[in-house]
Amino acid sequence: MEFGEFIESTKKFARDSDKIRVVQAKGIKPVLKPEKGYIIALRFSPEVEEVVKTLAGKIAQTAPAIAFQEVYTPIAAITDKNEAYSVQNIEQSLAELIGSGTTREIKSLDAPGLLFRSWLCNQKQVVAIADPTRSFFEIFTGMEYRALRQKNISLSTPKAVYVQAARFTEERTSEQLKDFLALIKTTPSIGQTLKTPSTEQTHGSTIITPTFIEAARYELSPEGFKYERLAREELRVK
Repeated sequence: MEFGEFIESTKKFARDSDKIRVVQAKGIKPVLKPEKGYIIALRFSPEVEEVVKTLAGKIAQTAPAIAFQEVYTPIAAITDKNEAYSVQNIEQSLAELIGSGTTREIKSLDAPGLLFRSWLCNQKQVVAIADPTRSFFEIFTGMEYRALRQKNISLSTPKAVYVQAARFTEERTSEQLKDFLALIKTTPSIGQTLKTPSTEQTHGSTIITPTFIEAARYELSPEGFKYERLAREELRVK
């Protein structure tokens, strides 16, 4: 994938996620199929995580949803459907991939911060999408290349840079979602709600800088979301 393709992929992901008018007209009709696998993710400061978790909790009070208490931006993933690798091989390889090489690569980027836009919802989930930047595109492609070259593991990379707050679990009509819709319409973006040492202001907007990179095992089902960290490296990005 080239950077221009990543920009277009992000735009499409945003269009597909920004369906509040559909929810207003038809409600939510989620299809939540169980899935599990492994991810490499960027994590944020406790202040940033608290903003997302607070919103997730409020969503769960106004709609049937899984409120994500693990706040992260996925940069690579591999599902358990890929039977070419043993569990031990995957877990060891992913832990090694987020070591010093990746950490140095991210620190060397010119603009490693993220500018998250407004919260978006469709009939499936609630997300915040960050502006696509060449720096984070290079993280994706670098991770994908290193995994294949060093570990002979094929990773899938995301269609956009995003944070997920909630996934819907049951159908509801628009009439039943009045409180939820009001919540989404009035909730400011992540950056608009905080100014912390892990954020900076640029042109009136807040740039959020990740603080950790980690590998984890996850499992998603209608019953909930499980997340187990396998390895973590601190990112003292300046």
